[in-house]
Amino acid sequence: MTRLEMQTYILNFLQANASGAGAGIWSASQIHQYIRDGELKMFAIVADKHENFFSTSTTLSEAANVGLVDLPTNLYRVLYIERIVGDGASSTNPVEMHPIDANVTQIRMARGMSWPFTGQTNSPYPSYYMMHGQKQIELFPAPTQANTNSLRLWYVFRPAAMAADSDVPFQASAGTGGAGKDSLSEFHEIIPLYALEKCLLGEESYPQMDRVTAMRRERERELVEYLNKMQIQAPRGIHVTADEWSW
Repeated sequence: MTRLEMQTYILNFLQANASGAGAGIWSASQIHQYIRDGELKMFAIVADKHENFFSTSTTLSEAANVGLVDLPTNLYRVLYIERIVGDGASSTNPVEMHPIDANVTQIRMARGMSWPFTGQTNSPYPSYYMMHGQKQIELFPAPTQANTNSLRLWYVFRPAAMAADSDVPFQASAGTGGAGKDSLSEFHEIIPLYALEKCLLGEESYPQMDRVTAMRRERERELVEYLNKMQIQAPRGIHVTADEWSW
């Protein structure tokens, strides 16, 4: 569904079911915001069940003697980071970067004079990083030289808001196509249903709320079932006992 189709879906329902002035009491900007809220709600369900659906990658650069590195503004969750420049790494032969837990003990050790992993406080090519929320990572030890596009970040991106009536949900950036290997278009109805709930909460009486909520929950249940079926089952190993190797 496009944003215009979602808006039409919402307005038609409100005109037929809402009390008072009907659909006229909600502005287009309000409905667009509610649609955005619904898009993010559906996004969170999909990302938590199937994080690779919204996965993408970008490169990060390192500045000399600066441990902090800014992350993309649309980052939702880091999947992993790998080095692709320096320390024998390349884009085809990356070296994994190791995360450090952001607790007091690890931070004191990481920033102390005795670096626990390498025995040094600086390195041309750091091997460890610590998350600072969703905005930055801190490299350990701090890089002693600038390295351009030296790290590759794989992450779950938060979709951009639909800016035009022709836009569809889950864009990596405004004006682009949908994300993932499946547009999930059969489940887009969840978004306007959630927006309808937000609209009806503003009504003095909303007898249709239970109906809308039940419809939204049923569609979410179907979405979760679909995502579960998309999951790849982990390979099972073969357990061989000593007796089975006796000839």
